[in-house]
Amino acid sequence: MSNKAGNIFEQFVDKIVLGLSVLVCIWLLFTHVLGNPNAGKYQERKFGPGQIDSFIVNENVRRLEAKLVSSPKTGEKYESKTTVFNSKLKQSIKNIDSDVYFPVPGYYEGKIEVAQGRIYRVPEISPVEDVNVAAVRMVAWVPSEEVSVKLPYAEAETRLEDLDLVTVDGQIDITDLYNRFGSSFAQAGAQAKAYEKQYARPVFAMVQLQRQQLLEERWSDWQDIPKTKICHLKNILDVPDDVNELDYGVELSMAQFAKVDFRNEILQPGVYDDAAAVINWISPGFYIERQKKLAKDEQDRERELLEAEKLRRISESRSTREQSTRRARPAVGRTAGGAPGGMGMPGAGAVAPQRSVRRQPGLRRETRTVPDRRTARSSRPSAEIDKDVLTEEEKFEAVKLDDEIDISTIEKLVFWAHDDTTEPGVEYKYRIRIGVFNPIAGKDSFSDEQKDLQNKVILWSKFSEPTEIIKTPSRLAMFPTNIREVDKSLTVQVSKYHLGRWYSEDFKVKPGETVGKIGANKSAGDERTSGVSLEQSEIDYSTGAVYIDAVAVTEWSGTRVLRQKDYYKMLYSYEGQGVKYLPVKSRFWSGALTIAFREIKKAQETEESNPLELQPRGTAPARRTVGGQQEMPRGMPGMMPGMMPGMMPERQR
Repeated sequence: MSNKAGNIFEQFVDKIVLGLSVLVCIWLLFTHVLGNPNAGKYQERKFGPGQIDSFIVNENVRRLEAKLVSSPKTGEKYESKTTVFNSKLKQSIKNIDSDVYFPVPGYYEGKIEVAQGRIYRVPEISPVEDVNVAAVRMVAWVPSEEVSVKLPYAEAETRLEDLDLVTVDGQIDITDLYNRFGSSFAQAGAQAKAYEKQYARPVFAMVQLQRQQLLEERWSDWQDIPKTKICHLKNILDVPDDVNELDYGVELSMAQFAKVDFRNEILQPGVYDDAAAVINWISPGFYIERQKKLAKDEQDRERELLEAEKLRRISESRSTREQSTRRARPAVGRTAGGAPGGMGMPGAGAVAPQRSVRRQPGLRRETRTVPDRRTARSSRPSAEIDKDVLTEEEKFEAVKLDDEIDISTIEKLVFWAHDDTTEPGVEYKYRIRIGVFNPIAGKDSFSDEQKDLQNKVILWSKFSEPTEIIKTPSRLAMFPTNIREVDKSLTVQVSKYHLGRWYSEDFKVKPGETVGKIGANKSAGDERTSGVSLEQSEIDYSTGAVYIDAVAVTEWSGTRVLRQKDYYKMLYSYEGQGVKYLPVKSRFWSGALTIAFREIKKAQETEESNPLELQPRGTAPARRTVGGQQEMPRGMPGMMPGMMPGMMPERQR
């Protein structure tokens, strides 16, 4: 008993083991039963396997509902990066040291110093003078692929298309322009600096052409005309207006644009190759003068023919009267030989008096050979050459720029710009201006009055006054020629201008049908096209006009005596926008529609007797002659060849 009482551990070992077992069981209960040992931690919280999925779903649902009921948040407005991208693509060289030596436009090569400490007075650009506009109808070789510096127009693949090319030209006083730049930037004496001399030499940056289009009864706003499709430098010649948009200073742009190929493309861009050219293309100022002379020559020829015909009739009438007088004169006597005798009349062996016959002027046209004007001009000393003797082609060649000419030596510079985006049957007005590089753009060298020009890359002249209205001729016309009153079906002649020729087809249409459809191209493969292959075997005569109905109309005309006129009107519409009408049958047509019909018919008859010969690319214009005289291009002065003033104002394709 004493030993047992002395060992306390042995006395309570069973209770200690039992207590530890209870603690372990409690720990296991909380950690493995009540504590969910398979729980995962998500967003600082623990979830069981069956809870985490539902929590995530509910959380997403709450977020979505919160977004749906909340007001939308406006982000930053997207700004197009096209301009910046094209600028970087065009000018890939960056971080150019401004202190490097590089070629400067003109005569000087050396280091360009920054103009500091001097305030300049930027000159006003000389005004544009003597602005002319003319339009020429072409069968043009239009590039079928994008023209670029690596692929110029002369090497590009082309296709034949009808084109109405409008050109606006003007003049600028080069002497006055150089004087203005010299007085603003040049500094005389030993202190003159190279950059100031370069500033005094203007470099042309752009010729801007704008147009207005007649919409219903009002003129549209002025719109910029882009470079033509044949301009291989159009991407490079697109100069930004703000100097901050340049990747480098304006000096390098001036050096680039001072090159002769850039200068010539800016001031005197080329024209399309014309497969139907009868005469060489010249700028509008000379073109209008040539058209006036050709029109006057044509009038003179017609007047001469009329006078000759009049004199011929007078001569025939006089000859007839004289013969009648001789037949009516009585016989006085006869000789033995039967010859008239007696009364002083000559008998046998006598010589009959000769009757004096006065030659009538104009009965006989003399053929006079006109010497070539180029030969005549070259055979005389230059001091004796009269400007009136020169042809318009020679005058035009004298003002054209070439690679050798120094522009500062020209007194008056003739420049022009083209518009190859015109639509048939639309009226336009144009204006033009010319721009010169601002040589101190981006520099702090401006007076307070001209601070607005500090970031301007181009110094512009004022726009010229709007030109006269140019209406491009229509290429499609409808002529209602007959009607069947039973079902009101019409016969409509549709005429289409295609590759320099007029084609016509008759179409039978009933109310609700569209006028015109695609037909065969009769000139495809024709030998008269001078070897030019016409790929289009069909011509689209579709007018887009829907024939609605024919309405009987009764009209009274006359001044003193009224006369009744009964006829039908063809009602039609384009896409349901408004209703138009045309009288049926030619005797009821308006004067303009009748003139258009006759002009088309006359053109078709002329083409049958004198077929149009389409020339391959690079071929000189075929100078056809009529009766020994150079053929006058169809058209009137200031109008396009082939233009008909009476063409009906319908929507054309």
